[in-house]
Amino acid sequence: MVNHNGEDPRQGGSSNESSLAPSASDDAYKVKVSLRFIILSFFVCTLAAFAVGQAARILLIEGPKRSMLVSHFHSPLSEKITEPTRTLPPPIAKEGKPIPNTIYTAKNFDTSRTASSSLLIRRGEEEDASPSQSCASNSCRSTSAPAENEVTAEEDDEEEHLPAGQHLLVDMKGLEAAFLNSEERLAHAMVEVVNEASLTLLSYHCHALLPSGVSCVGVLLESHVSFHTWPSAGVITLDLFTCGNNCLLPVVPIIERLFSIPASPNEKPQIVWSHQLRGFRNGNSSPLSTWDSTSILATLDMEYKEQIASKQTNFQRIDIYDIISARFNTREEYELSLAKDDSYYSQNPDFFSPDRVVLLDGILQSRRKGENAYHESLVHPAMFAHSNPQRVAIVGGGEGATLREVLKHKSVREVVMIEIDQEMVSVSRQYLPEWSDCSDLVGSSDWCGDDKRSTLFYEDAMQWFISRYLDTENIKDELFDVIIMDAIDPNDHNEFSDVLYNNNDYLTSLYNGLSEDGILVAQIGETPGVGSPAEVNTAFKNRSILIEHLSRLGFQTMHVYGQNHGGYHATWNNLLAGKSLTTRSKWYENAAETNLQISQRLVRSKSGSTMLRYFDGSTMERFQLPGRDIEDVFCRQIPVPEDCSHRGFNRQIPNFNGHMLEVKQSTVSESAGRGLFATVDIPKGSYISAESAGHSVHFKPNTYALIEEMELCVTTVLDAVYFYMHGYGVQVHHLGEKSNVVDSSILTFMNHGCNGTYNHAHLGYNCELHEFTADVSKMPDEYEEERSVFSPVRDRNNPFWITSLDLTTRDISAGDELLTNYLAFVGHSSDWKYDLLHLRAQCSGKDVGDVTSYETAQ
Repeated sequence: MVNHNGEDPRQGGSSNESSLAPSASDDAYKVKVSLRFIILSFFVCTLAAFAVGQAARILLIEGPKRSMLVSHFHSPLSEKITEPTRTLPPPIAKEGKPIPNTIYTAKNFDTSRTASSSLLIRRGEEEDASPSQSCASNSCRSTSAPAENEVTAEEDDEEEHLPAGQHLLVDMKGLEAAFLNSEERLAHAMVEVVNEASLTLLSYHCHALLPSGVSCVGVLLESHVSFHTWPSAGVITLDLFTCGNNCLLPVVPIIERLFSIPASPNEKPQIVWSHQLRGFRNGNSSPLSTWDSTSILATLDMEYKEQIASKQTNFQRIDIYDIISARFNTREEYELSLAKDDSYYSQNPDFFSPDRVVLLDGILQSRRKGENAYHESLVHPAMFAHSNPQRVAIVGGGEGATLREVLKHKSVREVVMIEIDQEMVSVSRQYLPEWSDCSDLVGSSDWCGDDKRSTLFYEDAMQWFISRYLDTENIKDELFDVIIMDAIDPNDHNEFSDVLYNNNDYLTSLYNGLSEDGILVAQIGETPGVGSPAEVNTAFKNRSILIEHLSRLGFQTMHVYGQNHGGYHATWNNLLAGKSLTTRSKWYENAAETNLQISQRLVRSKSGSTMLRYFDGSTMERFQLPGRDIEDVFCRQIPVPEDCSHRGFNRQIPNFNGHMLEVKQSTVSESAGRGLFATVDIPKGSYISAESAGHSVHFKPNTYALIEEMELCVTTVLDAVYFYMHGYGVQVHHLGEKSNVVDSSILTFMNHGCNGTYNHAHLGYNCELHEFTADVSKMPDEYEEERSVFSPVRDRNNPFWITSLDLTTRDISAGDELLTNYLAFVGHSSDWKYDLLHLRAQCSGKDVGDVTSYETAQ
């Protein structure tokens, strides 16, 4: 570079130096600033900005907010706001319980004036900041395998830790407002609950709310605990969740004791609670997970609920609760019933007292407000179906109520109760005293087990019977008239139920242990639904297998009957099986006969009160008809039972009613009397007067026997009744013994068609057979009265089966006489020869029928 003189300005020279030097005017615009000044200025500006911001916040936000709060909420709350410190208890680990290494992380709003917290600190050593976690035995441990070289707190703990837990909800009302508004007192109570429940509290946090109330949450090693209060309403709601298998039900009384601070000395706090199993248990069953358990434990709509006893015996878990369901009663009514005044409530306390409920392994067994219906319906139908029960066995029955009902019968000289669980008997005596109370029975003891007629064995009933009665050549004990199985339900999902109802040796021993007219009765669980499949394909398969076993063993009659007053969720069924047909005839006695037996055969009470609260003659008559659901499910078997093809009338078959018939002199013979004639053409295979089917006069076995007996003694008075019964009636044995049914419709005038001329007959009969072709020495199989050992279809449709399966066997023209085959009316093989020869004589003109004979004599 060169200047205008051609010189290089970078080279030295005075002239050049003077020309490049700054002028005085340039120096006036230059300021020298040190680095220190720049740094200090930055910090001063930052501090000034922060001070201005803080001042603005205090003046514009905090100041107005504080003024509003102080002016709106006075002394108690303002004191809480300005309270400098709180004495809150620290979480304390139970002695001997390892404290896990944990990492605590929190992110909060600025709630320094309304929040308190505390953390669990390991005692005696510094906390390790390592992120590894130690698991206590009841913590929510993963089921995955630990990493190599990982050391857990209890390496030898073999308990499976599933992703599941227990949830306890507790609501309390009527508590002291000051208690509910005190973080300190509430925190102390929460920590104490955790300690007494053997849980581990890692930390907890409480917030005082405005204008009142406290919310707290505690982090447990096992999960969490929390609560919220409404002081003005006297209410607290508490939530406790833990993983693991330790039951939370014992925590309920602890919570009630520590939190139940009454609002006034005369007011008892109200508590409702719910217990639920949570999570996934891989199909593992628990007594607390059954439907019966959850219906009691999991609901919050119980007015009152208290655990009375819980015991795990060597055989089962026993749980007893007192409950008042809001559906039926209220806690207020119960409290009124406790008052000593003249109110309806106090005069009738039993109506309003809590219902005591008994669960075995989570299955509802009995309850105070239903046990009479259950035990009376189990015991008395069998006892009255036997003419003179003297020796009775009870399988199970640890509550003592079945024993109580049996001891009400005068005829009983010994009751043998075989109960495997002696602790069940002890618990029942202590907590269910009414169940086994015989103090009101004349001649008995305060406890039914002490009655001189009672013999108790505390051993396995299955082995007890097998050892005594399996070998018919070596029966080692006296036979029983009645055996009552008050054991577990056949549909209970456990191994013992399968063994009990599928063990052929055991069931054979029961059969062998019964006397000639002996009766077995067993409770067989809830009734199936109308839409249920055949039971062999369901959870009720043991019930189906039991009925099949008993039929094979030789029982002559079986009946299923149900009652729905026992407090169960569905109708509860019992099965009665009789070794002889005498049981069947006794089973079908009418209400008056049963009531007479009740009056004659039961012992008297000391108090003069009735001995039975549920069972009577009308109830017994209702038991004679099984439910429609039993019939429907029975007919869904494969193959379908034959009886099920005759359930009511076939709508495809034409019916000719009684108005199309007339009565006039029979054409069979001059001495045949009246006959029945068609006024229209009737085709083959038609019903005749189906609308009148079942309209019959039924002389049941006892009535039939009485008329037969009285006819022998008083021949003139009952002649008309006797000849009406025999002349127009049909002898049947469907009730076990001889009885007669007389069709009360126009069909009763239908005569016998001699020499096979009949045109109306019962379904399935041989139409070629008549009085002259039949073998006198043997009754044909098709004429033997069909009788199934177990058929709900027949039990429900007896009148239909007797009179309603007849069809025309050929075309009938108007004016023709309707004739039937009287061979079908022979009720039993023992009557076959006499009745057959009598028909031959009538058809040969050598004799006349009973009605003609009687009318001629008159």
